[in-house]
This record gives sequence, C-alpha cells and structure tokens, in this order.
Amino acid sequence: SKNWKFNSKDLIERELRSEYLSAFVKAFSGTATEISPWYIVPADTKWYTRYLVSEILLDVFKDINPQYPPLPESEKIQIPIYMEKLNKEK
Repeated sequence: SKNWKFNSKDLIERELRSEYLSAFVKAFSGTATEISPWYIVPADTKWYTRYLVSEILLDVFKDINPQYPPLPESEKIQIPIYMEKLNKEK
C-alpha cells in the first residue's frame, strides 16, 4: 500500500539482516555499562516512544537524586539586596 517507500535495494539489505543483528548486539552489549546503559525503545508510535523515554528519564532522575548546588555564604548574605533590587523593577 506504500509503494513509494519501496526500494529494490532493500531486498539486498534484507539478505544481510542476520549480519546487521549480529553487529547490533555486539555494539550494544559491548558499550552498555551499569552506569551508562543503552535503552532501546520502539519508534513506530511517537506518543508511546515519548512516553517510554519520559519513564526512563524519571527513573534515572529518581536514582541519581539531583540537587541544586549549595549557595555560597557570600551570596546568601546578598539575597536581601538582590530581592530589594528586583522588587524595585516592578
């Protein structure tokens, strides 16, 4: 039904499928680590792909628990001055 997507060279590439899969497995298993894993998600439905990526990111952020860096004492002292300046802009 989608003849415009067909390319006769695809038939040649299909014959190499097992080689591609072997390279795929080798690349991903050889480069994924516990602290830097690969996530392979289906991409045929955009909303579902985005959902899966958001869930992965949420899990990662929960695990790493990112925090804002502490404000140096020299900056904390200046906060009232900064606030006054900002309030004057209103």
